[in-house]
Amino acid sequence: LLNIIVIVAFLAFTIWSFRRLPMIYSLYTLVMVLMPLATNSINSISRYYLIVFPAMILLARWSSSGKRSKRDFLITSLFASLLAVFMIFFVLGLPIIA
Repeated sequence: LLNIIVIVAFLAFTIWSFRRLPMIYSLYTLVMVLMPLATNSINSISRYYLIVFPAMILLARWSSSGKRSKRDFLITSLFASLLAVFMIFFVLGLPIIA
């Protein structure tokens, strides 16, 4: 389930990058998102998507525009809580992610 969520999120980042980023970043995002999908194995796909840095550029630009404090707090708290949950699962050896 986590792998499917990550795939959908990064496909959305790819579409978003074509609207907001220079073309070279958008093409890089497209290639790096579609290349692991071409292997027909989605096990542990989130580690392959760690190198798709334009997605983080998009999040940084989104959080710095408009109401900075609310968006920045949202992203920071979301990623901090995900880090805590995944660290707990890793330490306990629970099979939430592959």
